[in-house]
Amino acid sequence: PNTSAAGITLTVRDSAGGSLSAPLFFVSPAQINFAIPEATAAGAATITVNGPSGALATANVQIFNVAPGIFTMTGLPAGPAAALAAFYDSNGQPLGPADAFRCTPAGCSTFPLDVNGGPQLVVSLYGTGFHRATNFSVRAGPTNATVLGVAASPQFIGEDQMNILIPKSLAGTGDVVVTITADGVTSNGPHLNFR
Repeated sequence: PNTSAAGITLTVRDSAGGSLSAPLFFVSPAQINFAIPEATAAGAATITVNGPSGALATANVQIFNVAPGIFTMTGLPAGPAAALAAFYDSNGQPLGPADAFRCTPAGCSTFPLDVNGGPQLVVSLYGTGFHRATNFSVRAGPTNATVLGVAASPQFIGEDQMNILIPKSLAGTGDVVVTITADGVTSNGPHLNFR
C-alpha cells in the first residue's frame, strides 16, 4: 500500500525516536485505516496525521511486540473464526478442504467441522499481533491444540497465520471458544464448531 493518499500521510514516532511512514489502506474525511510499520519499537508512540498544510491530528498510543488478535467473520471479538480448515493423511498429504464457517445474506456462523473426517484436521487461524512471539499455546474449548506453525503473511501487511492440529477429543463438542496465548498474552475468543 501507499504511504500517501488524498494528500494525507501518517507518521509514527516510536519510543526509540524513529519516525516511520505508515502504510495507508483507506482515507476519508472521517476515517483512516493504516498499519503500524513493522520496524516500530515497542513502547509509547505518537501518531501524526499530516495534510498538505501540516499536522492535522496527533494521538498517543502504546505499541506492544505481541498483542494477539484472531480475525472473525463478523468483526466482533467472539464471532465465528475467520479460519480455513483441511484434512490431511497420516503422512501430512492434503486430502481436501473443510468449511469452518458459512455465510448467507443474513450473516456468518460457524459450520461444524468433522474431527473424524480424516486422519488429521488442521485449522489455519488468521489474525494479527502474534508472529513475533516465541512461545505459543492454543486452547479450543476444554482442550489444548498443537501449534504446527506461525508466520507473518507474505501478502497482507499486519496479517499473521497460525496452523493448529485439532485433537480427536474435540469430536462432538459443538461450538467452542478458541484462544491463542502468545508470550503470555491471550487473544480474543472467536468460535469454531466440532462434530
